Amino acid sequence: MRSGKWTSKGQYTESYETYFGKAQVKRHVYQSSEGGKTYCPLEEKAQLIEGATPKFAKTLSSKYAHLGVGRVKADLLDNHGRSISATYVQRVSDAVGLLLTTKGERWQYALPDDLDRCSVKALSIGVDGTCVLAVEGGYKQAMAGTISLLNRDGDRLHTIYVGSAPESGKKTFLRKIRKELSAVIKEFPKATVVGVADGAQDNCAAFLALALAVVLLAAFLGLTFVWVFPRFEVAFLCQFSLFSLSHDRLPLRIEHVRESMCLPTASRVYTNSGS
Repeated sequence: MRSGKWTSKGQYTESYETYFGKAQVKRHVYQSSEGGKTYCPLEEKAQLIEGATPKFAKTLSSKYAHLGVGRVKADLLDNHGRSISATYVQRVSDAVGLLLTTKGERWQYALPDDLDRCSVKALSIGVDGTCVLAVEGGYKQAMAGTISLLNRDGDRLHTIYVGSAPESGKKTFLRKIRKELSAVIKEFPKATVVGVADGAQDNCAAFLALALAVVLLAAFLGLTFVWVFPRFEVAFLCQFSLFSLSHDRLPLRIEHVRESMCLPTASRVYTNSGS
């Protein structure tokens, strides 16, 4: 808000979208003595989003997340008696998404109250992504991840889901999953931490910083081997295609992969042939 004295310009009638229809409301509008944009306390206190009440904004964005805009319009008309334009559905949904993204940086995921915390013995981290072609900006990476809480028998007790909108690189996603994982590790400091991801270099860096036991599944098929690093207390399970490599060239292939992933030299290498 601008500095200076704020004075009411009088009461003006404005239309707001509610769950039950349009609402005509007379409200005061204020403007600073320095001029500029007007300010309406009612819209701020009522937490209106693009002129829609929070309940109606939630309804629009929820439907739009699962249906195309045409289906959303039809659903609103058939089931709620509301005739809403496609542009307004998209505008409100975009505003809700931006609001959640902004506040999500400060929110912390809360574990369920009925979770038996004493039974949690391991944390399993899963990370994967894909390239998607955006209308603007070309190809970007869409990432998703999970943090699962497991008991002694390996049964899943609870899962935290982390996602990020397509972006250039993985910076936003890695920040989100590191934040959630750090909080879970603080809650269960004695739990074994296992990570499952492909062999991307930034995945290695993220897991090395947080996990004690890390499993990386490379995006190739073929030989399975494990690097063991006693110094870092980290184990990597990787799969790589041998292509046409002969057995005597395999150590060179493994060393090339290790260097490309910027991993320290392994003290032992386990393969699926037992060597």
